[in-house]
Amino acid sequence: MKRKQIRFLGYLLAATLTVALIPAMTGCGSKTTTPVLTSISVTIIRSTTNIVTMHSTLQLDATGTYSDGTTPDVSSLVVWGSSNPTVASVSNSTVTGLNAGTTNITANLDGVTSPPVAITVIALSSIVITPTVPVTIAVGATQQYTATGLNWDGSAADISSQVIWSSDTPATATISASGLATAVAAGTANITASASGLTSRAILLTVTAP
Repeated sequence: MKRKQIRFLGYLLAATLTVALIPAMTGCGSKTTTPVLTSISVTIIRSTTNIVTMHSTLQLDATGTYSDGTTPDVSSLVVWGSSNPTVASVSNSTVTGLNAGTTNITANLDGVTSPPVAITVIALSSIVITPTVPVTIAVGATQQYTATGLNWDGSAADISSQVIWSSDTPATATISASGLATAVAAGTANITASASGLTSRAILLTVTAP
């Protein structure tokens, strides 16, 4: 075989190898890494307290932090746990108070466990509304009420977000889930708060014409 033919075959072989290697090298360069979960944080939502009354609930939210910096909501993905399930159970992001005491709630996903969130369950003996005396406001005005739960052991806690607020005359005054009463028309209404089978003493709200 002539020298020129040998040189040509060498060039052809080198070109073939180059063409074959380019896709492989390109594929290596475009390989992506799956983000890894590094931590989980648990927060209580729609409540300003970690206290729950017996037979009432608290809603939780779990946020995951991944290696790529993203922080998605993983509440529906985690496995929830209660360190003392006789005090409070937890399922589908909801804590339910069962018996007086304290428990730690955690969320676990892919081998990562959140720091514990302490939840206290209280056994109510009574509920007290503040203001404790009758109030008079004009039509269109508002009045904020709070509810204090008195425990059997003598302790007290703000349970305003745990109770069910009620106005016996909503045509006169309505009251929101947070305890904010709004005067609608002249007249009177009795405001109460209920939780765990207990109802507070009614507080009179008088609404005057503007």
